[in-house]
Amino acid sequence: MDYVKPSLTKEEERKLLDERISTLIKLRKEHAEKGDDWARGALFEEYVLIMFPKENFKLIDVSPKKEDTPYRECERSKMPDLKFEDIETKEIFWVECKIDLDYSKNPYTGEAYVQLCRREEEVENYRKANEEHKVFYVLGRGENPLCPKYISCLDFNDTEHFKPSLNYCIERQVKGNRAIKSLDHLKKIASGKQNH
Repeated sequence: MDYVKPSLTKEEERKLLDERISTLIKLRKEHAEKGDDWARGALFEEYVLIMFPKENFKLIDVSPKKEDTPYRECERSKMPDLKFEDIETKEIFWVECKIDLDYSKNPYTGEAYVQLCRREEEVENYRKANEEHKVFYVLGRGENPLCPKYISCLDFNDTEHFKPSLNYCIERQVKGNRAIKSLDHLKKIASGKQNH
C-alpha cells in the first residue's frame, strides 16, 4: 500500500511558507550580525524588494545565489539579483543589489571610488543582461542591511566603463521616501536629476 501524504489547505500552505520565511530571515539576521557578507546581501535584497512596491512593479524573477547551490553553479545566478516589470509602462528591467561595497582611492586624484564588480566576468554577465533589459545597481551603505543609512541608484550604462566616485554615488542617493514610484523615477535618480 502506498503512503499518501495528506494535502494542505491554502491557509496551511501559507502559514508554512510564512514560518519558513521568518525562520530564513532570522537565520540571515544572525549570520549578518556575525559579519557574514552573504547574509547581509540577502537581507539587503529583502529591503530593495520593499523599495519597489507591488502596486507599481511586478517581480518577474529572483536570481538564485551561488550559496543556494554550493556544489554546482547555476547559470541564472550570474544574472542581476532582481527582475521587475513597471506595471504602468510594461517595461522590464534588472536590479543588482550591493551592500557596503569597498571604497578605494584613485592613486592619481586621491578621490574615493566604488568597486561595483569584483570580476570582469560579472561585468560581462550584466552587459549581456543589459542587452535584453536595462540594468540598475541599488547600493546600500550602513550597519543595518534591512534599513541602510544611504541608498544610491546607478545606471549600468553609465558605470560600465569606470569606477564611480563617492561623490557620483552621493548625487544619486534616494532622498526622502525610499519607495520607487516608477521606472522613470528610478531613471531620474540614477541620472542624478531627481526632484523630491
